[in-house]
Amino acid sequence: MNSFIALLKVQLLSLFNINKAIHSKNEKIKTSLTYFLLFASFSTIILFLISFLYNGIIAYYFNKLDNMEFHLAFVSSVASIVSFFTTLYKVNGLVYCCQDYDFLMSSPINHSKIIISRIITIYTMNLLITSIIMIPGAIVYGVYTNTSFEFYLLFLLLMIIIPLVPISLSLI
Repeated sequence: MNSFIALLKVQLLSLFNINKAIHSKNEKIKTSLTYFLLFASFSTIILFLISFLYNGIIAYYFNKLDNMEFHLAFVSSVASIVSFFTTLYKVNGLVYCCQDYDFLMSSPINHSKIIISRIITIYTMNLLITSIIMIPGAIVYGVYTNTSFEFYLLFLLLMIIIPLVPISLSLI
């Protein structure tokens, strides 16, 4: 289990070359990592705001048609489609054709642990994308309707499950 957790940690840190920048002695690489993290944070905030805007517009028209329940289905399908194409684009490089694939397969680590750690890396990436799309959708839905606390718990469960289907389809 320790080799699996270490492998997963290395996979997640190497996703954006964070591991290389952390262990580098070169200050230029470390400052570029800082700028990258600032840019990524700013981009995530902008994407959240854009998602709020689009969800608000779509929810407004669904509310006019008295079909607010379709808003959740729409947000879930958009998150699934974006997750599917992101996974389809990234799965070849992360799971099958990575630079350390030959080295890891010849190591004494179980092959299933290597593949599962790479799939969990893709799942984490898709979970971030799904949350950027679905959290604003849930908040906008909660504003337009009178929702209970149980709705948000079930929505959180749905948000955790949604990236699994596109990942399995893309891996095929």
